[in-house]
Amino acid sequence: MEILLNDNIKIKDDMMSVIEKCFGPWKSCGKADEDRIQVAVDHSINAALHKIAHLTSLKYLSTPKCRYLDGKAPDCGFVFKNINITKENQKQVLTDFIVCAGELKKLDVNIGLTDVVGQISHYLYDVLIEQKRDKIYGFLTNTQQIKFYCLKRVEGLDLCDYYQSEPFHFFTAVPKTPSSSSSHNARQTTNEKSNEICWNTDTLKIFMKFLTMDWRFYGYSMLNISPNDYLHQDRFNIEVKSGSGLTSIVYALDQNTNANTVTKRCAIKISKHNEYSDYFKNEVKMSGQLKQSEDSINFKKYFENIFASSPTGKFS
Repeated sequence: MEILLNDNIKIKDDMMSVIEKCFGPWKSCGKADEDRIQVAVDHSINAALHKIAHLTSLKYLSTPKCRYLDGKAPDCGFVFKNINITKENQKQVLTDFIVCAGELKKLDVNIGLTDVVGQISHYLYDVLIEQKRDKIYGFLTNTQQIKFYCLKRVEGLDLCDYYQSEPFHFFTAVPKTPSSSSSHNARQTTNEKSNEICWNTDTLKIFMKFLTMDWRFYGYSMLNISPNDYLHQDRFNIEVKSGSGLTSIVYALDQNTNANTVTKRCAIKISKHNEYSDYFKNEVKMSGQLKQSEDSINFKKYFENIFASSPTGKFS
């Protein structure tokens, strides 16, 4: 993972001052409770991803109350940025679309403790097994430190090899400056400097690199989609899973409130693997032929028109 992160040259040094401003709320988290930390993290990561939207394939979601993993959920997660899921529907479908996840803790929690580490690794394991994927990444942070995690499936088994990084520190204290004057103002300036904290830019850059890796890095393989696919996200939100078969999963779609036109209720059928693409293309072709048949009136009673389909056979 470290080698792969180092290969990521998207995040330039001249971008870091802007990104540091996005994460400004982290400096004042201190001993705040987890709710305040959640708000600070939500605001900061969303702001940072907005600034680097052209570099990332991910969208941030705040998920502490989502409960999409058997009544539990990590504090935050990421999906591909072409996936729209409304908050009230996350519990129903997020298990299928989560790409990576993070867990948040208070400042006074040691993020190296076994039970703390066990919590995030358990979440990652559940997603990996549910999605039948080979690997998944995540992180654990208290806004002062961050650790990264990777779970890799042992081939043929529901067992994983588990990897974790050393903790990376987000801040460094400015060294105390000896006072050369006995005046009150000089002492005050010295004290202010001694209490100042500044960013450990290297750590923040590592975090940004993690969020801007090529989409294949994250190991998502539940569905045969990429962040570059146009899934009509400007018109629809994914609402609920309607059905699942050998080759695909069908999701009911909800009209996006930002859409300019009113559309009939629709569904999207997404392929599970690229090897099923020919089946999808053939299905679309057969539907077109049936519409031209003498029994097309009866056909339309049971099937909506396929108004769009992927030319690669990924979805329709």
